[in-house]
Amino acid sequence: MSIPTCPSCAKPLAQQTPFCPHCGAIVDAGALPTTTSPPPDLAGRGEQVAPAPTRASRPQSSGAFGHGRFSPGTPLGDRYRIVGLLGRGGMGEVYRADDLHLGQPVALKFLPADVERDPLRLERFVAEVRTARQTSHPNLCRVYDLGEYDGRRFLSMEYIDGEDLRSLLRRIGRLPEDKGLQIARQLCAGLAAMHDRGVLHRDLKPANVMIDGDGRVRLTDFGLAAASADVNGGEVAGTPAYMAPEQLSGGALTPQSDVYALGLVLFELFTGDRVHKGDRLADVRQVSKTSGALLDPAIGRVIERCLDPDPKKRPASAIAVAAALPGGDPLAAALAAGETPSPQLVAAAGGEGTLPSKIGVPLLIAFLILAVTGAAFKGRAMYTEIVPFPFSAEVLSTKAREMLGRFGYPASVAAASAGKLETPADSGYGFRTPNTADDTYTNWLNTHDTSRARWQGLASVRPPQAQFWYRTSPKRMIPGVFMNGVAGAELLSWDPPLTEPGMVWVSTDLSGRLNYLEVVLPVRIQEEPASTSSVSIPPDWSLLFKEAGLDLAAFHSVPSVYRKAGGADARAAWVGPFADANGTELRVEAAFHRGRPVYFEQFGPWNEPANVANAASTSRAQGVVFATMVAGVLGFAAFLAVRNVRSGRADSKGAMRLALVLAIVTFTSGILLSHVKLVSDLDNIYLIFVVVSGAAGNGLLAWTMYVALEPYARRRWPQMLVSWSRLLEGRWRDPLIGRDLLAGSLVAVATQSLNILAFVLWATPRPPLFGSDSWMGLSRVLAELPSLLSQGAWVAFGLMLLLVGIRIVVRREWLAIIGVVAVVFAISVLQGFNLLVAVGALTTIAYVLVATRLGLVALIVALALSRLLFGYGISLTTPAPLVGPTVLAFIVLVAPALFGFWTSRERRVASGGGWLE
Repeated sequence: MSIPTCPSCAKPLAQQTPFCPHCGAIVDAGALPTTTSPPPDLAGRGEQVAPAPTRASRPQSSGAFGHGRFSPGTPLGDRYRIVGLLGRGGMGEVYRADDLHLGQPVALKFLPADVERDPLRLERFVAEVRTARQTSHPNLCRVYDLGEYDGRRFLSMEYIDGEDLRSLLRRIGRLPEDKGLQIARQLCAGLAAMHDRGVLHRDLKPANVMIDGDGRVRLTDFGLAAASADVNGGEVAGTPAYMAPEQLSGGALTPQSDVYALGLVLFELFTGDRVHKGDRLADVRQVSKTSGALLDPAIGRVIERCLDPDPKKRPASAIAVAAALPGGDPLAAALAAGETPSPQLVAAAGGEGTLPSKIGVPLLIAFLILAVTGAAFKGRAMYTEIVPFPFSAEVLSTKAREMLGRFGYPASVAAASAGKLETPADSGYGFRTPNTADDTYTNWLNTHDTSRARWQGLASVRPPQAQFWYRTSPKRMIPGVFMNGVAGAELLSWDPPLTEPGMVWVSTDLSGRLNYLEVVLPVRIQEEPASTSSVSIPPDWSLLFKEAGLDLAAFHSVPSVYRKAGGADARAAWVGPFADANGTELRVEAAFHRGRPVYFEQFGPWNEPANVANAASTSRAQGVVFATMVAGVLGFAAFLAVRNVRSGRADSKGAMRLALVLAIVTFTSGILLSHVKLVSDLDNIYLIFVVVSGAAGNGLLAWTMYVALEPYARRRWPQMLVSWSRLLEGRWRDPLIGRDLLAGSLVAVATQSLNILAFVLWATPRPPLFGSDSWMGLSRVLAELPSLLSQGAWVAFGLMLLLVGIRIVVRREWLAIIGVVAVVFAISVLQGFNLLVAVGALTTIAYVLVATRLGLVALIVALALSRLLFGYGISLTTPAPLVGPTVLAFIVLVAPALFGFWTSRERRVASGGGWLE
């Protein structure tokens, strides 16, 4: 077969064509040179397809179109020169022209004169420009500019040297399946790019799908495209044969409306038949049934879903369609093209994610073994294994009130009336454990004893490492530190500070023995109401020693040095050998005022002022460094967030859902933990305002961190976000999410087992774990559990932000991982975490690998459950008062793994009665 060629550019031409569609040269249709070389492969390499120009791709001077308004060679100002008419449609004429400034071919689209006088259609034309300019994608026709010539408006856009899909299908009938899949995926990618910008095409059909000379698909003709927010229904526009039912009826349109048209185009692409009858879905099923060789069943199922009459039952996006097609990996295709994949594309990637039983069952068994084994061995590393914990927090609070009553401080209105003393208006209690950075006893012991048995004497150490505190106040106590380290305005041992006259603060050990007492006296003692008899009562020092479990006879008096309770009328100090089991010297200071004790404190050598000052100074320095790092991270996150929002890369919908969930979680824990009373007063209103503000602030910070992090992670590590994107879409039972729940749970118990080994087996034992989050009882555990999700998410976001930031700088994944491990471990050392170097490094590496190989869901689960294991002291030897909270914490630990295993398992029909087969 001989094919005519252009004498100027030597490209193939159709016969009887006076102008070359490639270069615009005038040719002699009567004397065209010919060639027998094969035509370009317009449908894909390997197929010999003749690219005969069609009405949409060749200029003509006669026939159906003629010259149109402008003859070939007509200049439009000093910018463009007409080459020829490409086509004419309901929304105007399209010409091929030369851009004289840029030296490249362009397509110019003009409105008909009658349409220009129609404000509605004119506005649609302008909207097309606005819409098209904000969508840029390799599978979309690029729009350049809006111009005007001789009172006529036109749109300049990319000239595509190729053939439209409608013409191609007319010539060859249908495409081979592999070539059809290539075109289908590109078509889905271009449509998804429009939808990501909130734009609906509304006129998707084969005639608006161009295939250029390289076989690339270009979605064209945005004449009916509109922002989805502007499409409210009521207007029927488009090509009826390719309209969704809701579009035909004038209903509200959604991206699923374009998905319906996509299904019609795919049907035509793979079968060569056009669906044009009333019951389109029945047509598809009939062709699928009678022409099985023409339509792969898997492709047929995808098309059937696209053509479902109910928009809600169609695929959620064009990317979901691409992912469902056989052998499709749209995520890899987007990354290979140098694009940032959309959140919908990421969610559609990764496959189904089910775990075969041969993998899922061993993972679950390994998790259960490590969880139980860790609980069995963890008791040997717990503080409560060494120091008795005989009483619950409620019992200890009762003992503290009774002790204060013996000191002369009423705990009820009746007692206050009898003693003519003011009754407490408010009270609260809790536990204190030393922070690692300012633990003066540990620091002292590290220099005095390195034996394996050095922690066995903790039960006799005074003052005790773990303390129960109880405080009262004649006025309502309102925490003054906003979000004081917890989810709300919680009453703490130090917040509000002891400044109100009449406040009483007492602490005991875990057995209820007195450790510390402080009463706030009036600024001027003369203003304090008191009876003459109370002034004349001599102090009973033995009362304090008895409550502390100390023998006064074994102590000798020394001068009083520490004058914390200024203004007391009696003060004394003693020294005796009771600081620890080795008989280390213990110093006791006490004071009475008007017959009642107002101060009691115990000092070991580790509590000397110099040691305390040094520890506090170190803690402050570390706090400053840590605060500086946090401020730097937040500032960097804010910068990235603003940049991503302006560039349109941010996943705003996912960020809003995340912020809302974390705000609700924070509010729930905040209300349950805050010092809110069941009364209506201004104090309660203030506390509720604090909680609401904190929850809103937490949500805002989460939104900022996510918007800053997610687009970069989506570009460089999209696999990190596959299950996370599905989770944000509400697909709770997705198998991939279940897989990550199980994997994250396994990592949590594995890292804890590693740390327990370090505590138990190392030659110089580490300080014991407190696990004090469960000491306050079931109600406190229930209040704190919601915040575990928030804590895990925050640490995960910080780790991933660090990972992405280093990756941006070093541009290598393995270097970024090494950098994160180094930074996180340095922070751990700075914070004084007493973990072995090897254990700390392995734990950090495990978390980074979880983030990069499994994803954000698994990382959050691993971090949240690690926090649960560290804070709640789950062990098989837990003291009786803590059995309830420990069992609840263990249930919370196991639940994600069981749920994850159940949802990730393969859905097979059980054979032989075995559901695990």
